[in-house]
Amino acid sequence: MSKIYLIRHGQASLGKENYDELSSKGEQQAKILNRYFRELSISPDLVITGDMKRHQQTAQFALESINGQANTVIDTDWNEFDFETLIRAYLSQLGPDASKPRTPSEFFSALRAALLAWSKNQIQTQLPETWNAFESRVEQALYSLNTQDHKNIFVFSSGGAISMAIKHIMRLNAETMIDLNLQSRNTGVTELFIKGDKRYVSSFNHVSHLSSPEHLDLITHA
Repeated sequence: MSKIYLIRHGQASLGKENYDELSSKGEQQAKILNRYFRELSISPDLVITGDMKRHQQTAQFALESINGQANTVIDTDWNEFDFETLIRAYLSQLGPDASKPRTPSEFFSALRAALLAWSKNQIQTQLPETWNAFESRVEQALYSLNTQDHKNIFVFSSGGAISMAIKHIMRLNAETMIDLNLQSRNTGVTELFIKGDKRYVSSFNHVSHLSSPEHLDLITHA
């Protein structure tokens, strides 16, 4: 039986010029995840990452000295949707009085509203991809994983893509998937197991590696 570990990237650089870069806290989260894998003797025999920098940086820190002979494959189908363009498009159609989010709380509120509009095809501006296209590529990524030849597959991706994979497996509606996405924690681990051609969710978004009191301030969502 194969297991798939869907691992969200460490904290990125929200509010900075380039979001797609781990913050120092994000690096720390990934290094602690590395320690967790070592303690449990968990190692991959196949590693998949999106081609975003935050995915690859997280993999680098989380897998240091534990990935052995595992091949690493870049699969852009595990990339995140373009949330920055989506939020801009959503706010622009609200009119000139719509204010740009200034706090994390305002950002996540705007993102949730934008995602709901996107899922209902209510964004008037042309986006890099439709909701259905995003859903289709994540489904394709999920079912293209070679579980015949590999026991432990690690996938480093983003909250939206991981939540979309869960949506497909558990047959969730769009609003529930969006709520899952907004609860995604940095370096959160979602575990799937494979039986035949079926995928099953055994855990979602756990951060056991950050559960000790000295690490609680490292539990983040961006």
